[in-house]
Amino acid sequence: MKLRYSLMITFIALLSFSMFALSNAASEECSRASVNEGTITISPAEEEQVTGEGYPVKTAVPGDNLIFHLRVNNSASVEQMAVMELIGPEGWHASVTGSVPIPGGESREILLAVDVPLDLRMDPTDDYTFRVDAVGNLTGDRGFILVIVRLEAGLDHELVLLPDSSKEMDLRVFPGQNMYIDVLLRNQGDILDDYQLRIMEHQTDWDIRFMEGEGDLHITLPPGETGSIFRTELLVNVPSTTSPGFSRNIVLRSFSNLSAIYKEGKETDSVTIHFTVVNPSTMTIRPAETYIETESGENTPIEFDIVVTGVSDATFEPSLEILSGSFSQSGWLWSVDLEGPSVFSAGETRRINVNILPPSAISGEFDIILGGTSDSADVIKGKTTFLVTAKTNISFSDLVVSDTKMGEDVIISFHIRNSGDSSQQVVLDVEELPSVFIPAMDPSSFVIGPGSSRQVDLILYPRTERPPLEFSFKINIKVPLDDKGEWLVMSELDVPVAIKELPNTVVYSIELPDRPLDEGESVPVNITIENPSNMAAVGWTLEVYELTWSYSNVIIDSFHVDLGPGERETIEMNWTARPSARKIRALLVGPEGSDEICLEDNDLSEPVNVRPAKSGIVSGNDAQEGGYIPAEYAVAAVAGGSILLTSILLFFNTDYVRYPLFAGLYPLYTKLKPEHLLSNRLRRRIYVYVQNNPGEHFRSILVNLNLTNGTLAHHLYTLEKENLIRSQRDGLYRRFYPAGYHIEEDKVNLSPLQKRILELVESRPGLSQKDISLGLGISNSTVNYNVKSMKEKKVIEVRKMGKSTHIYPISTENS
Repeated sequence: MKLRYSLMITFIALLSFSMFALSNAASEECSRASVNEGTITISPAEEEQVTGEGYPVKTAVPGDNLIFHLRVNNSASVEQMAVMELIGPEGWHASVTGSVPIPGGESREILLAVDVPLDLRMDPTDDYTFRVDAVGNLTGDRGFILVIVRLEAGLDHELVLLPDSSKEMDLRVFPGQNMYIDVLLRNQGDILDDYQLRIMEHQTDWDIRFMEGEGDLHITLPPGETGSIFRTELLVNVPSTTSPGFSRNIVLRSFSNLSAIYKEGKETDSVTIHFTVVNPSTMTIRPAETYIETESGENTPIEFDIVVTGVSDATFEPSLEILSGSFSQSGWLWSVDLEGPSVFSAGETRRINVNILPPSAISGEFDIILGGTSDSADVIKGKTTFLVTAKTNISFSDLVVSDTKMGEDVIISFHIRNSGDSSQQVVLDVEELPSVFIPAMDPSSFVIGPGSSRQVDLILYPRTERPPLEFSFKINIKVPLDDKGEWLVMSELDVPVAIKELPNTVVYSIELPDRPLDEGESVPVNITIENPSNMAAVGWTLEVYELTWSYSNVIIDSFHVDLGPGERETIEMNWTARPSARKIRALLVGPEGSDEICLEDNDLSEPVNVRPAKSGIVSGNDAQEGGYIPAEYAVAAVAGGSILLTSILLFFNTDYVRYPLFAGLYPLYTKLKPEHLLSNRLRRRIYVYVQNNPGEHFRSILVNLNLTNGTLAHHLYTLEKENLIRSQRDGLYRRFYPAGYHIEEDKVNLSPLQKRILELVESRPGLSQKDISLGLGISNSTVNYNVKSMKEKKVIEVRKMGKSTHIYPISTENS
């Protein structure tokens, strides 16, 4: 017993000593306790963004949930319990880890959770600070850190009119009407805001207020998807004394409190309501059918429903408008089955009939608009669309397209028939014609009597050597639509054309030594021929001639030729030079008796210079073939001729000089066989042009056929020598006519193109040259040339107005 008592006394003594020792150690540590300098400190975790002072910071908007990572450090030698304390802005919700045991010399992570409030009024760009403290339970040391939430909230709001969320609204009201207009205000920012809603301006005798009462509205709206919208109704009472036709604008404006304070976002927004006072009833006209097909000259009935809505009866007197596009139409007849102004009851729907008679010779789509006037109702017009098809009295018949071969002109003929009861002015034109053809139509404008027909010829002149083999185009018949110069396409004719490609061979070149030749010398001659077509040329003959100074052709040799498509061949031969020779000529002749060939570019000549064995005059056969011209005389003659030619071109640039001059440069004219006379494509083209355009002068033919002076003069000279054409001088011009054509001496000679220009100018005085070019489909240069010619003939006059020129017929008086 005594022993147990002694052991207890000893244990108590030892325990007291231990506690005394610990107490002394704690007292010693406490004597050193301080803030952020003792054993307990707080610092941001490594991943945290910090300010310049080292405080953790995060950017947020209201409604965000933030987590800050912090570390609590214990620098004491013994473990301590860190007790956490938090101080933050009023109204904010935040939490921090409670008590954390931290061994001596170590650190532990704690979390600070911050919820940014939605329902507080805050500075949208301010910093909000939290203080986190940690207190050691043994040492009493206190460590703290400041945590910053940086608010970056946007400010914005919107005021709209429902139901379309529009900023403006047009309303038709009648006297005495009460109406309600839905208005919506939405907080589109990131922060709670206070707003004021105000009626800015209105008619003083109109009762206008919000459903909440008179005066301005004050609204507080939080951000976010829900709760950020305020809806109200605007009550409008239109006085019964307001006259129809009166209009008034009402403006509602909203004001943001935070935007006004912090100058951020939109301070104000507004909506506008346009009121127009109308009659108390509305008369709506609705067509029974919105699209109707009919024919010109046919009486067509249309049904319309008239619907009266509103509070009062209304009278109605109809009117009709007919439009083509935006242009009003005349000449239409119509009637409606209402006798004078008719009374319609409020709420009534009545069907009425309108009979419409389109004019004859008209086609297209037209808008038929039925409207009218009413003493006590607004009339809303009704519209239907008429598709009018013209009754075809003018038509095509008897289309004939020539069997055309490559290199030939396309000749087309057809008849125009008038199956109507009266005469009709007709104009013909072509569309969709390939640009490689020049059309010439005779006649292109005429008057055709009732029950009669007239033949029209159309020739297509190709501009290129290889036009398309197959194509189609349209010929239009146009008749006058009205007296304003507008035309209606009465009928169209699709014309298919097929051009037959023929085998063809051309003389590509003749190669001779490039030097003077000696009499009796054996001269190598290389003649290259080619088949440029896509068909084989079989059974052709190459004839080689010597052209002498006496204009005779002496055959040298002939060769049989067979060439495949695109094939080229060189014929080699020798020729014994004679002084009487002036040129070597190569001529390709097709198979005997075959017309299915092309003879274009089948004739080529190359000049030669042969020196006689003896100088001076050559005797014998050579003298009979034309003699010898010494080279020095020839050079002098050429030089003198060139000077003379240049002088004539400079000082006598007229047709009556140009044609004889260039024709004189072709003394090698030889009598051609009749079957070969028009085998040359260019000569045939010139001949057809003169046939279709009698009286054209040299320059006009030159421009329109795009030829050179010498080529045209040569072929005209040949045609005139063979009595296929004739020419006559007309002042400064030489004009060409078909053989046997009667020339009226006292009549002003105008080409067919000039006649077309004159007809156009007489129908529309004051046109510019560009207008004529577009109207007739010809080039500006052609118009310019012919206008100058017609001005010289005193059939037109040209007036300059500013920078533009305008053309008038001499007989037209213009101020």
